[in-house]
Parts: sequence; structure tokens; C-alpha cells
Amino acid sequence: MYPHARNDKEYHVVAYILALPDIYNRCISDSFLKTYPFLWTVKYKDTSYFETDEETGQEYQVIDCEVEVDEEGKEIRSEAYYQLSSGYRKLVDLATNLFNRHNDFNLMDALETWDDALFKVFLQVVLIRKGNREINGLAIHIE
Repeated sequence: MYPHARNDKEYHVVAYILALPDIYNRCISDSFLKTYPFLWTVKYKDTSYFETDEETGQEYQVIDCEVEVDEEGKEIRSEAYYQLSSGYRKLVDLATNLFNRHNDFNLMDALETWDDALFKVFLQVVLIRKGNREINGLAIHIE
């Protein structure tokens, strides 16, 4: 999905988290997924438009969107985001934080939410982001 990011640890985190079936099934229909991997987690308006190249006269589409915010200026979360369990929402928040430091991810809240399976996903994501392939027998293989 992100071939331009073959050696980019941030995109490895994105690909790993978005590939989890519970998450994948909610975000795959988003048309902006390749450009904005976490846009599906918020409400937005598609503000894409067409422009014409002055030299060639050829028309092209400018892909853009406007994220909706509440009265406090915080992004309004999407229905797809809220359909996830709280544990999976915390994984999405973690991935967003590891991707671009954009959110207020709270590790303590997440640790109190995750079961053993989601905690293992957390460990794997952190290893992926650090660029490590194995620590104490926990191996990560990225093709």
C-alpha cells in the first residue's frame, strides 16, 4: 500500500496497525488512505478540486480535505473509529503518535486497556518503530 516507504519505519508502523483485521475492515474504504493513513479516524469533508496546468492545458485533481473540529478545536472522531473496541482505538492512537506525534496518546491508559494479545501488538509496533528486528526472542519480520 505504501511502496514509496519501503525503508520508512513510520510507514511500517502504519502498515502493521492498519493490517489488523478489526482496523483494516473499518478503514479500507477510505479514498484518502494512501495519502492520509489516519484520516479515516476523524470526520472530514472532501475538498478536492480540479486545476488546469497553464503550460499543458491538462486538467488534474488536487486531493485535499478539511477535518471537522469541535468548539474546542479538537478533531471530531469518525464513526469507524468509535466502532473499534477501546483497546484497538488505543492501538490506532499509538500508531498515529509513532507516525507523526500528532495526538495525545496516553501509555498508562492504553496499558490498563490492552489484554495480552493487544499488548504483544504494542511491543511489536514499538520494535518496528525503533527499527529492531528482535529483542529477547520477540522477532519482527518485515518484507
